[in-house]
Amino acid sequence: MWRLSVLALLATASAQIPSLGWCPDFQPMANFNMNRFLGTWFEVERYFTVSELGSRCVTTNYVSTPEGRILVSNEITNYMSVPTYVLEAIDYDKIT
Repeated sequence: MWRLSVLALLATASAQIPSLGWCPDFQPMANFNMNRFLGTWFEVERYFTVSELGSRCVTTNYVSTPEGRILVSNEITNYMSVPTYVLEAIDYDKIT
């Protein structure tokens, strides 16, 4: 029973994208233009996540502030048509 519990824990702790081993090292995109990335993005497809269970109409909005920060606003609508907002701010300098 203990082995089964450990196996179940490892299975649920895995990343959203199936792969073997550790995550690869990614290099940032060359000549990335943040201004072209700003705006509202609509989710058209996704991997299953428990946090989005029962959700639909997911959008993400990227906005630049006068201080040079990028505000990321996520809106998730549940199946009862109640919107839920999750906000997070990140530094533009950390992206580039």
